[in-house]
Amino acid sequence: MYAAGDRAPRHAERAAVVETTSAEVIDTFASTPRALNLLRRWQQDPDRPLVARAVLAHTTRTLYDLEPRHVEAVCVATEHPLGDIRKEVAMGVQPIVDWRPDFAFTHVMHFAVERLCGLPSFQDFSRFCADDPVGVTALGNPARQIREDASRQGYPPSQVSQAVRWRIGLAYYSFVREVYTIAVLRAAGLDVRAHPLADALFRVDAWTGRTVLSLYISNPRFRDGARGRKPRTVDILAGATPRFRHEELRLTTRHEFGCVHLPEAEQITAIARRIKAADRVLPAGLAALLSAHRRLAAFLARIQDCLLALAAAAPIEHEQRGRLDQVAQLRVAVAA
Repeated sequence: MYAAGDRAPRHAERAAVVETTSAEVIDTFASTPRALNLLRRWQQDPDRPLVARAVLAHTTRTLYDLEPRHVEAVCVATEHPLGDIRKEVAMGVQPIVDWRPDFAFTHVMHFAVERLCGLPSFQDFSRFCADDPVGVTALGNPARQIREDASRQGYPPSQVSQAVRWRIGLAYYSFVREVYTIAVLRAAGLDVRAHPLADALFRVDAWTGRTVLSLYISNPRFRDGARGRKPRTVDILAGATPRFRHEELRLTTRHEFGCVHLPEAEQITAIARRIKAADRVLPAGLAALLSAHRRLAAFLARIQDCLLALAAAAPIEHEQRGRLDQVAQLRVAVAA
């Protein structure tokens, strides 16, 4: 039986290791004007250079070895991320409510899965943020800094600590649900992929082929239809060619203290059946054409990435900037 912190099985009988790099994410999703603009601004953000470097270097592997029973075992073994914290106490510390660390929570949790070779319990994740150099940089130090800042503003230290744990605990719950969904879909035979760049930048929780999966948690503060503060995946990828199909797994919030609300496996496998049925409709000739189109888009993406890297390394002249813009426009034209 898998336990938190154990290495997930590597299945030696597999012919090849399944992995997803940031290059694949960019090739797949940076094909619309809005997605390209998001990527460019994120890569060139002078205030967060470590984020782009770490996320672009990340490769998803261990996540694909996790089976539904592994996630279920972690849910049993983990301590309650929210402890005995009352919501009104946690939400009463405004600096923590507004806290947006440079590394998104989903970045750090993806890092932890790969570094720890499995889905960590909440206590293992906390140790990762306290002891592992990656976890310390990405979340441990920022959490310490925001606690100190809030305490200096007059909030009681105990309430500040509870508010920070509340934020991180909610993010942990959300991540576990996403991992479980991916595990069930992969167990159903779908080649579902995930990567922190796709999640945090393009709002893609997971994908398989041209089907984008969004795990929908009813929460008007963050993602609740068109009213949420997060950009909608449909809007970011609007106009992509070939078009993306969008599947949403909708969950309602349960108020069960100490319970990780995993989606029903039957609910997820129903989505798997719909995706498989839609894929069978695609004619073989069209599939070959789409494959060639994706290869051309990937080629242009690599050219643009090289130019962006050169631009980041040294100042560029107006004429060179024009060439970079031309490549970006060509990518958009190919996508159209």
